[in-house]
Amino acid sequence: MPPARVLWVAAPNHRPDDVRSVWLRTANTQAAALETIESLAEEGEQADAVVAAPALPDGDGSAVLRAARDRWPDVACFLHGNLWAIPEGSTLPVCEFHPTGQTPSAVADAVADAVRGRYHRPYPVSDDEDRRLETVEATDFAAARADLEGLTTETESETGVHTAVVSVVDDHTVWLAAGGDDAGRRMLRRGDSPCTYAIEEPGETVIEDVGTDERLAHVEQDCYRAYAARPLSVDGVPVGTLALLRDDAGAFTDLQLDGLARYADEAERILTDAR
Repeated sequence: MPPARVLWVAAPNHRPDDVRSVWLRTANTQAAALETIESLAEEGEQADAVVAAPALPDGDGSAVLRAARDRWPDVACFLHGNLWAIPEGSTLPVCEFHPTGQTPSAVADAVADAVRGRYHRPYPVSDDEDRRLETVEATDFAAARADLEGLTTETESETGVHTAVVSVVDDHTVWLAAGGDDAGRRMLRRGDSPCTYAIEEPGETVIEDVGTDERLAHVEQDCYRAYAARPLSVDGVPVGTLALLRDDAGAFTDLQLDGLARYADEAERILTDAR
């Protein structure tokens, strides 16, 4: 796993000098930190963690952590320093607290552990996530694209649903490998997709009304209302799903779910051949 990508917002004497376990960007002030967050986001970069001092010369660390979490919902957030110095009225996101007595290098080790273990993520993560992501990386989805497109078209016809898609669950995102009008281009935040939860289930995942699912309440749904999926495994680990999407809420029929299971087996065969 590559070094953790960390933005550290504090005075120079409250930052680690040389930590090999992290890739470091630094800022001294709230304004500089917010500018760095926007710059990284515009460049398509993903910070893994942000460490901020509770009080900054022009603001407070909580504002920095909130801005980072708005840009990257699964970023790990840490507050390091005098916790009594948090400005009155500050609103903190969910974060990990480290008091002044802990050295920056000790905090950096905690950050590296959190990023490696992915335990700050707001969604479930496999115990074997590193191997799962290695398998995603080693699978040639481009080579499998034509066969997967044919399979999703046949799945739609057989089950009578509006759309069938093959989705790939990456580290921070979910993207379409086949199905839909913009397959290969559309990308969602991992926490915004039901596929993130479906890969953790051994069988089918059915959501009769996505709009009422608490796990996805923060997501504006405009493409589908009902969702059913099966995980697609390669080399024993799930890399994505075959999903049925309907634009109306309600239950799926037994015939539709039987078709989903059958075509998911075929999708797994296609992806295994592309490994």
